Amino acid sequence: MVSYAECMGSHGVSDFPDPTPPSGHGFAFNPTADSHSPGFAAASKACKHLLPDSGGRPTPAQVAAVTVKLLKYSECMRSRGEPGFPDPVVNSHEIGFSLKGIDPTLPQFQAAQKACQSFLPGGGP
Repeated sequence: MVSYAECMGSHGVSDFPDPTPPSGHGFAFNPTADSHSPGFAAASKACKHLLPDSGGRPTPAQVAAVTVKLLKYSECMRSRGEPGFPDPVVNSHEIGFSLKGIDPTLPQFQAAQKACQSFLPGGGP
């Protein structure tokens, strides 16, 4: 979904938002761009291949690609002072992290996140 948002922006839909993580798991996608604006249909057609399948689920290739990135992010976070940072949760309905017991407001966490954000899909945060 991050790639789709970036693609839409690169095809002229500058107000197309990035997806956001809801409650620490997976990603929510709430487009607010004007779907009737000039170029939206053309951009959507050009970027359609980046959307999850018609059932609303990512393809196996998309899951594999995101999982690799998120595993690298977890490894990076642990190496930057967050030894309890978990591996991603990957199952039939979510891809993300369970951050139970981790305080993302602490300066140490935020410094690690900044150092590791390039491993997140779309470059984080």
